[in-house]
Amino acid sequence: MDLNYAQITLFVHDLFESLNHNNIRYAILRNYESLPEKPTDSDYFDLDLLVNSHDLKRYIKIVYDMAKRNKLAVIKKIDREYCKTIRVVFIDKNGNVGSVQLDSHVTGQNWWGFLYLSEEQILDDRILYKSFYVVSDFHRHLFNWLDKLLFGNYIKQKYKSDILRTFKERNQEFSSFLNKVFGLELTNRLKTRFKSGDLEGTLVYRRKMINKLLKYSLIN
Repeated sequence: MDLNYAQITLFVHDLFESLNHNNIRYAILRNYESLPEKPTDSDYFDLDLLVNSHDLKRYIKIVYDMAKRNKLAVIKKIDREYCKTIRVVFIDKNGNVGSVQLDSHVTGQNWWGFLYLSEEQILDDRILYKSFYVVSDFHRHLFNWLDKLLFGNYIKQKYKSDILRTFKERNQEFSSFLNKVFGLELTNRLKTRFKSGDLEGTLVYRRKMINKLLKYSLIN
């Protein structure tokens, strides 16, 4: 373990133990496999999680309490309507730094605030991974595909096979979601790309999907 992150690891462990004990409803969205330690393939320690809106104030208090208990500093706090960012930092006597950034999303999964999946839908399907609540496999792969697409980015190769496999196995659920948000015509076009394994090709429909999402979000 990186010595600069040993204290951060303890903080992460204590934080989620306290969240569970206090019945705070949350679900970590991605990159949770190495928890409570920092991912070995990254220089940064960022955690994206969804927090129940009704639990948000208690959640933030627990973050600050656990930082204080572990003698860590909170040096950044950014409030956005749909995401609260808190960076917790450890600095040793030699000035070496370890930190974790908590990007805490509320209301649900969205693109620039335009919601496509509510927090209730996500939290109701969460699963326990080790001692951490995480999103369901279906939702994790949905976000890994759709979030990248809506922001105009290609899917990371390491996610591609799992995304294709999951949506093949959960075809009815996937089709129902697409049809509800994007309509039947776009659903059929997207499914054709999926059947041929062409995830990159779904980017062709990005603009039309965004237009549909805006309309869907405004009336739901």
